[in-house]
Amino acid sequence: MPVPKTFVLGLDKTASSSIVHHFQSNGLRKIRHQRWGPKLESGDVFSNCARDADVFETYVARFPDARFILNIRPLGAWLGSKFRHSQRCRPIGPENAQMFTSRRRTRHRKVLQWLRDHPEDLERFCIVNVSKPGWERQLMDWCGLSKVTGERRNASKRLAPELEAQIARVQAALDPAEAAETLFPGADEDFADVIARCSLN
Repeated sequence: MPVPKTFVLGLDKTASSSIVHHFQSNGLRKIRHQRWGPKLESGDVFSNCARDADVFETYVARFPDARFILNIRPLGAWLGSKFRHSQRCRPIGPENAQMFTSRRRTRHRKVLQWLRDHPEDLERFCIVNVSKPGWERQLMDWCGLSKVTGERRNASKRLAPELEAQIARVQAALDPAEAAETLFPGADEDFADVIARCSLN
């Protein structure tokens, strides 16, 4: 029996590498950092391609049994990882923090809006907060898979002290409520029903 395809819609630095590794440990084939379309026949789980994740609805229609994962984490922690990962090409500072945050908000809002407009697809989507303990087991259970590796993949390494201080200043400039939010400000009010039905943790 064919394995349902799984599409990971979270942005980079939201445990996408770890998620894909868990699927691999269950014998599934991964496609990462490549366009999904040309690889649909050779992969089972797809992640880390912004151009394809931004048009995820194409895959919702094409694969009626596919699963979709929106992996999220608090904004403050995510910005720290994002800057550690990309500081060589994206200098640490408020302008790039605003750009990263805007892209994140756009992706999250589009997924939630789609689900609100297509309630028939809610059972095929899950939202998982990768900052909460036990998320790996919850996600694999939702996917009907048994094996959890317990390994964390591709974690961002800490930078030199002066760069870490720059990251800390960006994080400190956030309102505490904004730093803790996992989707975007106002999402809990605007999309309460969708979030409640799709959240694993």
